[in-house]
Amino acid sequence: MRTVFLSYASDDNAVPDEQFKGWVSSLDSCLKLEIQHLDEVRLWRDVRDFRESGLITDGLREQVRNAAMLLVVLSRHYKTKQYTEFELTEFFDSRKPDELATDLIIPVLPRPIDPGQIPPPLQGLKYIPFFDIDPETGKVEPFYDGYGKFVSEKYWDAVREVAKLIDTRLKGLPDDPHKATVYLAAPGLDQVTNHWRVYKELESQKCLIAPIDPWPANADKAKDHFGAGIKNASFSVHLLGAVSNSARRADLNELTVLQLDMAGARQKTDPKFRRLIWIPQGLKEPDSAQQALIKSLEDGTRLTAQDELVRGGLEMFKEIVRDELEQAGAAKAPPS
Repeated sequence: MRTVFLSYASDDNAVPDEQFKGWVSSLDSCLKLEIQHLDEVRLWRDVRDFRESGLITDGLREQVRNAAMLLVVLSRHYKTKQYTEFELTEFFDSRKPDELATDLIIPVLPRPIDPGQIPPPLQGLKYIPFFDIDPETGKVEPFYDGYGKFVSEKYWDAVREVAKLIDTRLKGLPDDPHKATVYLAAPGLDQVTNHWRVYKELESQKCLIAPIDPWPANADKAKDHFGAGIKNASFSVHLLGAVSNSARRADLNELTVLQLDMAGARQKTDPKFRRLIWIPQGLKEPDSAQQALIKSLEDGTRLTAQDELVRGGLEMFKEIVRDELEQAGAAKAPPS
């Protein structure tokens, strides 16, 4: 499924009261109708009230970084918002070196704006106007003047032009290269280096990797963040060392056990979901919590039939991860 991320300033969706529909909400609804015939394409936007503070979350980061395209409602408000700057930056930063990110961005203009109000990365891009300008009077004539009062036939033409451009741009992209989404559990301090090695291996295999850093500082939100990553993953990977993980900023202790158990809960609803668990050879003096965890795995108390527990070298474990990726890719592929 390829996502078109709708990026906008909340001011451009303002309404006087609940009986009206904002400009962005109208575009969202109409464009979804126009692209519903496209295979494996969806339009996504964050509908929260961004006037509140602290709403730039890891979930938002994940959506924009995984998006195939960015649809920008470009107005005088867009450049002034912290969250729209965040979305634009994350989109550019997440592109591959051989991708021209500006080809994956479609700006739409509800009304004319001064060139100085356009963020530098978007300057010079072809946009789709949702207005006319009377050549004699210079008066701006919007196709949709907001709040559902007036909709011109040209509004529907503009929406269809956006849908057509989305279709054309997506057809020019290669097939989705991601083999799978993998949950790589956050490790204890003694396994940070091995965690990075496995991370790079997954990255080289063109995987999406969860959870995305940084995590929310609130403990409950951090747990939700981990849970969302596990829910979207094909399988999970857990590197166990001599110390259990903790997250001081989220006040979470025994994070190693928490992630294992959350992945185990996923198995109860999805029998195909597997946990790949690695314990290095010659592990010295694990702390008491980690020792109890390892014992429960080795004696089978905490293991399930889907799990794979590996004791050995990291390279051997990485080979097992690659095999699991091949299985996940085969499961995603349509029958020939």
